[in-house]
Amino acid sequence: MKKNIKKTIAALAVPGALALALAGCAGLGGSSAGENSATAETTAAESTATAVNTTGSENSGNNASANAVSKYDGFTDRDFDSSYPDYQEIKLATGATGANADGVTVDGNTVTFTKAGTYLLSGELQEGQLVVDLPGENDKIQLVLDGVNVTNSNSAALYVKNADKVFVTTASGTENSISATGEFVQTDDNNVDGAVYSKDDIVFNGEGILKVASAAGHGIVSKNDLKITGGTIEVTSASKALQGKDMVGIAGGTVNLDAGTDGIDSVNVALYEGSVNIKAADEGINSDVTDENTDPVVLLAGAALNIEAGDDAVQSTGDVTLSGGTVKIVSGGGSVNAAEHYDDMAFGQMGGWPGRGQQGPRFGGEQSNTGEINFDTDDDSSAGEGTKNKGIKAANIYLKGGVLDIDAQDDALNADGEILVEDGTYDIVAGDDGLHASEKVTVNKGVINVEAWEGLEATIVTINDGEITISANDDGINATQKVSSLSPAVEINGGNITINMAQGDTDALDSNGTLYINGGTVNINAQFPFDYDGDGAIKGGTVYVNGEQITEIYNQFMGGGMQSGPGGQMPGVQGGMPGGQV
Repeated sequence: MKKNIKKTIAALAVPGALALALAGCAGLGGSSAGENSATAETTAAESTATAVNTTGSENSGNNASANAVSKYDGFTDRDFDSSYPDYQEIKLATGATGANADGVTVDGNTVTFTKAGTYLLSGELQEGQLVVDLPGENDKIQLVLDGVNVTNSNSAALYVKNADKVFVTTASGTENSISATGEFVQTDDNNVDGAVYSKDDIVFNGEGILKVASAAGHGIVSKNDLKITGGTIEVTSASKALQGKDMVGIAGGTVNLDAGTDGIDSVNVALYEGSVNIKAADEGINSDVTDENTDPVVLLAGAALNIEAGDDAVQSTGDVTLSGGTVKIVSGGGSVNAAEHYDDMAFGQMGGWPGRGQQGPRFGGEQSNTGEINFDTDDDSSAGEGTKNKGIKAANIYLKGGVLDIDAQDDALNADGEILVEDGTYDIVAGDDGLHASEKVTVNKGVINVEAWEGLEATIVTINDGEITISANDDGINATQKVSSLSPAVEINGGNITINMAQGDTDALDSNGTLYINGGTVNINAQFPFDYDGDGAIKGGTVYVNGEQITEIYNQFMGGGMQSGPGGQMPGVQGGMPGGQV
């Protein structure tokens, strides 16, 4: 039996409520006071500067995405505006960078920006650093990269010490690179550990390419919000690729991440638009906090997301919601790397072959040399490390739309609380369970195709509608006691359900409590279609078992622990009962 984990389930309302929930988290509240005002990027004393970013207001925007402030929570229209009609130009050159622009100082290969505005950068800076240190709490700066290459061997190549917000814009048709090539050496009170390191909000937009590399640490780090709305961002890092303390949000562009640990790490992760490709040695997306007052959120709302993760592809101590887009996941190398499943209650141990009173063959799974363990790998202490990598692991999982394709080494979807399917298309291959929840699995609509050791498993499994096809090696749908507050039950009220079972000690519909079919069409191909401990009945709908329609449910028990008596001693049965059947 797998671990029973009891957690409080947060109520799920409409998508707008989710947006409000995100807005309540730090960094996701939309525009700050400074962002709602048309902050001047210059003063009269700065009028001699070459240029002023006249589009710097958070409420202004010149492109087609200007309405994004109302479309994507946590973003402002300024985040999408990559224009720069007015700017000061900085030509970087190792050992020879000029300082003609107002608000810019040069010390060796360190270029420091101390005034708000827009700056167009080009050139190369080896063993250098771009530093943003703006004095005002509402000061914003836009750095336009127009063919820039900056490297640093002991710190961040781009270091934001202080700013209200930094916009990093890649100019159209350009390729730019920012790299931290060695170990990080601390020079102040900040624990700088990324090739790009920002103490404040940072936004990446534009139409060019930015390559970020970190040989010994993270790729891009923000101690507030980290957002991407355009351009092509490629990050290669020894540790985490993108890390945002309050939020990592992507609403456009192409993002390619190759991480030595996690691909994206933040309390809140929101992917609205664009193409995101993650290759991670650990979690693809990690939203994990221990503060009881913080509710992490992962929202997959429209981006094309591909994750190849050595550990869980998406892991959150809060909720994960899929409401749009196309998501493809491979975790732990996929189901071909699943841990072996063992069963000490396999077919044949309940009784022997007719008339022989001996143990029959095992069909349910392979037995280990120690006689352990069970079909479920969550409690399989004999399995080595790295054998329980899931597709999506969260407190609760809400599937509201979109397309999801998962090939998981262990469970494809695993929730401590509930899994709710309201719409969408889901193709799932899992080394253990397809959909596994400690409390409830509820399907209201959608197309679900599952190939797994067990298809759907929870304390309560309810199917109200949908097109569901399950191919399973143990149980097709299994209701088992995982939390003490609920009683196991399987209830089918509608939908079209097809369950194809492997031979042996396998049950298509298995409930440790009640089993009711009230509606829908259920087509079962199995040696043992039903197994329930409480009440069971067909009250409506259409049920087929191995091609024949049935109107009454019947029960059987398969298991181990007892051998049958000598052949011929059971009244009315020639030679005793077949192994495992009562």
